[in-house]
Amino acid sequence: MGTSLSDNNKFPDFCINAVKNNDIFINFRQNDILNEVLEHISFEKGQTYYNNILVNVKENGGLKKLIKFYYYLNKFKENDNIGNPRIYKYPYIGSISPTTLRYINELTELESYFGRLDGFNICEIGGGYGGQCRIIDTYFNISSYSIIDLLSVLDLAKKYMSHFNIKSKVEFINPGELKERQYDLLISNYAFSECDRSTQDYYLDNVINHSKRGYIIYTDINPKEYNSYSASEIIGIINGAQSFPEHPDTAGENSENTLVVWGHNQMISSKKVKTS
Repeated sequence: MGTSLSDNNKFPDFCINAVKNNDIFINFRQNDILNEVLEHISFEKGQTYYNNILVNVKENGGLKKLIKFYYYLNKFKENDNIGNPRIYKYPYIGSISPTTLRYINELTELESYFGRLDGFNICEIGGGYGGQCRIIDTYFNISSYSIIDLLSVLDLAKKYMSHFNIKSKVEFINPGELKERQYDLLISNYAFSECDRSTQDYYLDNVINHSKRGYIIYTDINPKEYNSYSASEIIGIINGAQSFPEHPDTAGENSENTLVVWGHNQMISSKKVKTS
């Protein structure tokens, strides 16, 4: 048994093949194996992300911020130049992959909670092929961005990100080589919550409890044998952590994801009501 849901042989092996074989890499974002973990967002969910992006941008700076967002839009879309993702046409913004819209939504959510991220040292647990890192690096002048993931996934991220001019220092960290370190912001979109308890403890001891701020989308889909922490348990473990709704909620009709945040601004959007 692996240490997380993505540590399942199929996904790591696919990443190895995509790095070695350019014919696979060219279309890697449409591969069925990768789509089980990433790039499975529908056109409709992409529209929901876009609607939330507009709400965040307007609340974070009004018309001036909205103009800036549209200025950066073409730069964001460059994410889709690599890997041949599924692309759809959306009103007013044209063609873009819904996954890239998710990464942009994450960017606006982070700014809503923490303000400008300029100068930050950021760490992402479960960075995938590096799409979120590239979006954040495009918009903010961050100092560094550390991606923690399986070794084969890191190699895919290196190959993907080599096609872009990344401004900040990017570090690719194999979990087995993780050392205790403080970051300005810790991000994890589902990945941390999908680890077994011993792996979660490892991340808590070395990274999470030393990070000044944090933003973790927490889902509860793990098998019982993982003995993973619940969202409420994690909130009790991380000093100053609070729970908020995920915007938009990606869990589906029968469940609800929890957003675990700490070190955020005191003044936050009225739509980000604390969950009970």
